[in-house]
Amino acid sequence: MPNPPSKNHYMIKTLSLALLLSASLALHAQQATISNISGGAQKDHDLNFPVVKLPGAAATRKINDYMQINLLERTTLKAPGVQVFDRVKWTEKQTGIDAMTYTIHANNSQLLSIGLEYEAMGAHPENYQEHFVFNSQRGEIIFPADIFTPQGMKELAGEVIRKRSDLIAAHLKQLKADPETADNLESIKENFTTCNKEANLETFYVTATGIVFHKTSCLPHVIANLEAPLDITYSFDQLRSRLSAFGQKLLSPAKQDISKDSFPSLEKPLRGKIDNKYDIVMQLHFYGDHAVRGFYYYNNYQSAIELSGKFEKGRLELKEHDKDYNDTAVFEATVNGTALSGSWTNVKTKKSLGFAVKN
Repeated sequence: MPNPPSKNHYMIKTLSLALLLSASLALHAQQATISNISGGAQKDHDLNFPVVKLPGAAATRKINDYMQINLLERTTLKAPGVQVFDRVKWTEKQTGIDAMTYTIHANNSQLLSIGLEYEAMGAHPENYQEHFVFNSQRGEIIFPADIFTPQGMKELAGEVIRKRSDLIAAHLKQLKADPETADNLESIKENFTTCNKEANLETFYVTATGIVFHKTSCLPHVIANLEAPLDITYSFDQLRSRLSAFGQKLLSPAKQDISKDSFPSLEKPLRGKIDNKYDIVMQLHFYGDHAVRGFYYYNNYQSAIELSGKFEKGRLELKEHDKDYNDTAVFEATVNGTALSGSWTNVKTKKSLGFAVKN
């Protein structure tokens, strides 16, 4: 006859259950809570924007600031609630965003993946998608170069282009059979070929089962109805051999500690000061032709100021613009790793102040 369970057995079992429950609660608590801001008025009911809340205040602030500044050009800290839409809502007198919605692709203890779809009004309406993947524990934006090894990135870029080429060829074959599009086939083919020269891996999102590399529109507005679906989807298993150590942790089904994992980049938010007293955040994008575009904002104003310029031989020059695209100031800086330092000069007064930012 077996011996009855000892008191210690029950204590260990109870402790084990408590630990499992604690881990489960911790995992759940790390997930983001998403609330919604809408345009408010009936005429603006199709403007919807996500607001994220995490247990960590710093991570919460980083995620919300990043999305709001990138898409709405200011944050809800400066313009609470529906006011955040005031400057970007399209009217007869200005271009902007006329409709917006969002999708939560993935939300777990490691990452938050959000996609936004919006219609921008200019000479004609155009639909766009933006996708963001964040480290839920740090609040920092995640790029493909953080997730994949350099060799993995190189392999993926070539493979994604080849996969899209196959989709384009199949799509063109269908269009060729349609008498209404046959005459424009060469022009359509040329647009797709040009569009597919770059893999654009940076436009991606994560789902519960894999990663999707999204491709934006390739065709002009007048023939946008002839677009081909060019998103390329990979399961996690298909990507396993190409993942960096961080990528393996990020995409693991089990909870991982990635609170200390950081990957500095000049294209991630650069934080610092002008004149050693005005707190600013700068965000830039570097292009292959030495061109640089982006914006910066003062922490106490929370409103984006456009920048454009060039980066050559370690020197960076950025011109600050007002809403009418007049130059108002110039940043001149040297680049040291993921840090910038130099001067900010007011165009009108010629007053110059030192500045420094880094990621």
